[in-house]
Amino acid sequence: MNIRSIKVFDVRNWFKIVKYSLGSRMINSVPKGLKNTYDFVVWLEKKGISFTKKHNQIEFQYPIDKVKYLFSIDESSSDSDVFNQIVICNEYEPVRELISLHNIQIKTIVDAGANVGYTCIYLSHYYPGATILALEPNIETFNRLKRNIDINELNNVKLFQKGLWNKNTYLKADYSFRDKQAWSFRLEETSVEQEKLFEVVSVEHLLSSNNIEEIDLLKIDVEGGEKEIFNTNFDLSWLNKVKVIAIEIHDEFDCREQIENKLKEYFILSYSGELTIGVNKSI
Repeated sequence: MNIRSIKVFDVRNWFKIVKYSLGSRMINSVPKGLKNTYDFVVWLEKKGISFTKKHNQIEFQYPIDKVKYLFSIDESSSDSDVFNQIVICNEYEPVRELISLHNIQIKTIVDAGANVGYTCIYLSHYYPGATILALEPNIETFNRLKRNIDINELNNVKLFQKGLWNKNTYLKADYSFRDKQAWSFRLEETSVEQEKLFEVVSVEHLLSSNNIEEIDLLKIDVEGGEKEIFNTNFDLSWLNKVKVIAIEIHDEFDCREQIENKLKEYFILSYSGELTIGVNKSI
């Protein structure tokens, strides 16, 4: 019996394979932030949402609960990922549901790790009567935060180019965390004078310097810095002044057990996605 060899790949198929391989290499060489922003812009176009672009800033309107807000995104950053997480996926809806369930009046919000301000816009919409203290130590991110707050004229948001820590000090930047994008920016203490780039403050200092007696909602997303905020070598009695806490605990830093054990002294805990949510036991 004659066995005829079967050509699986003809010239056209080989050309397609080479073309695909080259295309894949080119795609993989594109920075993640830029690629995700491109995908996001394509999504906006499919939704029929118009946008403007000036330099590397993309601005568009998008509704929160049917009310349109302006959003600014840096094309080379992780902004589009953060927007998707906060606004489109409604990450803080479970927090709002708990607040509503316990009939908690929200007058003061602290947003530690405010990033570029999407959470501030989101919370400001649902709690327009609240004062929001937004902390973001990275100057470039802080400028984008300010831009998003200013274009929406959110006068109830107070901006601080500072981070949250267990004491008042100065820290250096560490971009080695996770995907090395802007939302993975974190801080660590340094004794080298030239590296003291960022100012951080304690919760107690934040309260006293702003004449605040209690925090109705404390949101913490500080890329590993939570390990130091909840360092048990420091006084953590300020937790009793917090009604609701929503914190993203980063397990890469092996601090979940330490933090949750301390939180359980003051809060009843629940979980939603990446968030650990606590309602003060006194409520």
